[in-house]
Order: sequence, then structure tokens, then C-alpha cells
Amino acid sequence: VQSKLTRAEFAKVANRLIGLAALLCILATGLIGMWIVLDPPSDIYRVRVTVLDPAGTPVDDARVWSSMPGEPQTVAGGWEFNIPEQSRPNDGRLTIFAAKPAAFLRGQVELTLGEDSNPAVVLPLERDQSASVSGMVQDAEGRAIAGALVSVVGYPPSATTSENGSFVLDVNASAGQMVQIHAEKNGFSAVTQSHLAGPDPAVLVLDHVR
Repeated sequence: VQSKLTRAEFAKVANRLIGLAALLCILATGLIGMWIVLDPPSDIYRVRVTVLDPAGTPVDDARVWSSMPGEPQTVAGGWEFNIPEQSRPNDGRLTIFAAKPAAFLRGQVELTLGEDSNPAVVLPLERDQSASVSGMVQDAEGRAIAGALVSVVGYPPSATTSENGSFVLDVNASAGQMVQIHAEKNGFSAVTQSHLAGPDPAVLVLDHVR
């Protein structure tokens, strides 16, 4: 009888151990599933971008794009690019651009996509001052005026017109920004006129002094 009781107890313990092992397997499977949901193995780079204005204040209305195809998603505090790992450039380099055309602000930042699948970058905007103005200075009859002095009001550099009356001048402004161009030459009335900085040429007409 003692032997039969021992065998019964052994079987009971074995069944309990088997049940416990099965429960542990279920728990382990659940934990693995939860880990996959909360922190999935990533084959996508999720690049988070925060754009700052010149005062260091976060910007939420900029236009943001990158050197790779695809538009970013708007997320809390900025933008996010989702880049498949197989689309990663050979050198891993990614350039992100941002602009606020109405405020004449632009900026860019470069990063290298590596082991970190969730990189975050800060992109500061700066005032775009790369534009120039070009054009012609002529008299009321349309004849070119050579040797006229041309400048942008409030910006020191000046230029002298060539034989055909043309000039090119850096204006310390953005393309599309309004500037005041001043032209003068002895024997002519000086003129100041508004013009948009950028590729469109300006024509300044000086009248002969009588």
C-alpha cells in the first residue's frame, strides 16, 4: 500500500510540474508577444526632427523634407521620417532640410544612419541671405549708363555698372524679399526703387540733369 501511495503522490507531483511548466511557457509566450508589440524589432529608421527658429523656439509650421523620397509625418514636437533599412544610402548619409519661406528662414542638417534605428536631430533655421540682384541702369531713352554706382539701401557693398549698364550685387537678403536699390551718377538724377531679390533683373532709369 505504501508503494502504491508513493507512486500516486509521485504522479500527482509530476502532473503539477507539467502543469507549472505549461503555465510558464504560456507566460513566456505572452511576455515575448508583449515585447514585440511594445518594442518591435525594427527594420525601419524612425528619424525624429525638431525644427528651431533663430531664437531657439520650436517651429511647427515649417516645410520639412529630406534627401530621400517620401514625406515626413507630423508628430508631437516635430516631424518623423520612416525610412526602410533597405533604402538606406550606401554611405548612410541623410540630409534633412527645413524652410519657412514667409519668414525667409532656411536650414539643413546631416546625419548618418547607423545602429540607432530611432535617431533624433535638431534642425536650426537661419535667415537666408544668399540672394543677389542684377539688372541694368539706363537713361530715359533706353541707353545704357556705364559707371553708375548701384547699392542696396542699408547694406554697405556697392557695384559699378559695366559698359553695357549691367550690374550684379549681393543684397544680404532672401530670394523674394523686397529690397531698395539705389543708383546714381554725376549728371543724372539719382533714383531709389523697390525690387524683389532674386533672379529677375531690375531696370533703373536715370534722368539727365538739365
